[in-house]
Amino acid sequence: MKEPEGKLERKPRITVELNNQKLANRVTLRAYYFSVNLDENTQNNMR
Repeated sequence: MKEPEGKLERKPRITVELNNQKLANRVTLRAYYFSVNLDENTQNNMR
């Protein structure tokens, strides 16, 4: 059974955008925590 192409086209685009946003948020969070950990380590080494 073949789905109408318009319906098929519209759906994945939204999912891709959502997944990209989740991925971007995850990467940003990881980068943030990484930099925070880096700061703490640097401060500990300076003491």
